[in-house]
Amino acid sequence: MTQKFELDPDLPAANQIKKTEFNIAMKQVFIYYHYEEGKITTRDEEWDRDDLIGHANIDNVNDKD
Repeated sequence: MTQKFELDPDLPAANQIKKTEFNIAMKQVFIYYHYEEGKITTRDEEWDRDDLIGHANIDNVNDKD
């Protein structure tokens, strides 16, 4: 699943998220940032899903405990 964001021309491009990708199978979240003007590389981040939402298990979403 992905979520994409438009570039706000009034803010620095390198600090704005371009796309967030949620890979449930790999339990990873990837964050990609917009390109700065004149740059050919961009910043990205990779996060472990469990680090972001705690130690919840997707299979136990309906459990009350």
